[in-house]
Amino acid sequence: MANTTRILVCRTCPQYAANPNHQMTTGAALVTEILSLMAGSVDQVQIVNCLSGCKNPSNVTLDGGSKMRLRFCQLGPGDGPAVI
Repeated sequence: MANTTRILVCRTCPQYAANPNHQMTTGAALVTEILSLMAGSVDQVQIVNCLSGCKNPSNVTLDGGSKMRLRFCQLGPGDGPAVI
């Protein structure tokens, strides 16, 4: 099995922010951006409901096999290239 790095993106961030009109969350917008930038490698992106530690615009975690996970906080639309 190949040791592939995956990008885990929280689509519910910011989870506790008021969103009465059900607009796209910051996390969901970041997911959309990353997926469009990684058109040929979408299997490396996993959309999750929570990465914990909210109160931020969005959280992203890098996961690579037997390596420790790294979580990056306070990200949002426009940060996709830096994540990749």
